[in-house]
Amino acid sequence: MELIGVEEVESEGVKIAFIKIGDTQLELLEPLHEDSPIKTFLKKEDQEFIILP
Repeated sequence: MELIGVEEVESEGVKIAFIKIGDTQLELLEPLHEDSPIKTFLKKEDQEFIILP
């Protein structure tokens, strides 16, 4: 497993970590504030996290 990089996209209110595992790349998203679209989505789905295919 290798951390490729971390990026904050303030306009979207999200921090993204890019992780490579073999031939697969994961993107982990963390909301930066309560009104972030990602935070709103997670609250709507009543989840702490969600896995998308």
